[in-house]
Amino acid sequence: MAFTSADGYTVEDLLHFGYGHFDAARALFQADAAFLDSAGYLAHLGVELVLKAWHLAWFGQFDNTHDLVELFDALKNKDGALDIGGENQRFLSELDKFYLLRYPRQKDGPVEVGSDQLEHLDALLEALWKVMPKQLVEIYEKIDPTMKGGRILMKKKK
Repeated sequence: MAFTSADGYTVEDLLHFGYGHFDAARALFQADAAFLDSAGYLAHLGVELVLKAWHLAWFGQFDNTHDLVELFDALKNKDGALDIGGENQRFLSELDKFYLLRYPRQKDGPVEVGSDQLEHLDALLEALWKVMPKQLVEIYEKIDPTMKGGRILMKKKK
C-alpha cells in the first residue's frame, strides 16, 4: 500500500514532524536513561518521516513500511550519487532496529540503545541534510514552527 498527497500527506508536514521527532529524541537522549527507549523510537520515526517526505517529493508516494534501509536504498537507486558514508549507512541499519523499541521485548530479547548514539544520530542527520535535494531543504526552511499539521501551536497560560 502506498500513500500520496491525495491521502492528505505533504512533504512539508512530513519534514516538520520528522525534524520535530529528532528534536524530541535529542532532548530525551540527553535526559535520564529511563527515556532512552523513547529517544531511540523517536529517532527512528524522525528518519522514517524525512525519508518518506523525500519519497513523496521524488516518487509522488511513499510505501507503508518502517524499514529505513529499504526507504534509503530506493532513493539511492534513483540517484546513484546519493552517498551518506559507510559509518552513517551502518548507523542507519542500527537505527532501523529502534522501531522495535515501541514495545517491551522480554521474549525476543532487548534492543540496545544508549545515550552515546546521539552522536551517531547527529552525524546521520547532517549527512542526510547534505545530500537532500535543494527543493526539500527550501521547503523545510520555509516551515512556520507555530503551525503544524493544520494546527496552531501555542503554550497556554496556567
